[in-house]
Amino acid sequence: MNDIIKKDSELTPEEYQLKCDMAAENIIEIAGDMTIPFREKIEKIEFILFYFDQVQIPVKHTFCDGVYVREITIKKGTLLTNLYHKTETIDLMINGNISIVTPDGLKNLQGFNTLVAMPGTKRIGFALEDTQWVTVHKYTGKVPETDEELNKLEDDLFTNNYSYFNIVDAEVKEDIWQ
Repeated sequence: MNDIIKKDSELTPEEYQLKCDMAAENIIEIAGDMTIPFREKIEKIEFILFYFDQVQIPVKHTFCDGVYVREITIKKGTLLTNLYHKTETIDLMINGNISIVTPDGLKNLQGFNTLVAMPGTKRIGFALEDTQWVTVHKYTGKVPETDEELNKLEDDLFTNNYSYFNIVDAEVKEDIWQ
């Protein structure tokens, strides 16, 4: 039974490429199917991603007078998802090229972009080039000094559980693309 599911590192280059190609076909089909509700698209794509080795993307944390800034660099070829935002935030794509799954299908962003993420926003993206992404959040309280305090702040801002919002898909406001 364990021979059926191999870690990515155990696959031959040909097997890994086939796995990636099949996943890409499925993800593109799901992302473009306007009959699938957006949240269901996210769940289906995350299910596919579960079968790949996970990549940790380092986060640079900056704090200033009630503003919390998170900065990541998404390496070319990375397919990623984030947690649901609990609060309204500003997202800044500093540079790069990334395709994002949205309620309206795939959108490609290049160069500098400003977006507003409303509560309930969750994104899936594929970096076509190395991409710098920054999120800007308000917070109250003191600057976190320990990992535990930082985790608490992140728990206040994000969730992986959509039921936190206790609303239906139609009530989630779409991102504002500026």
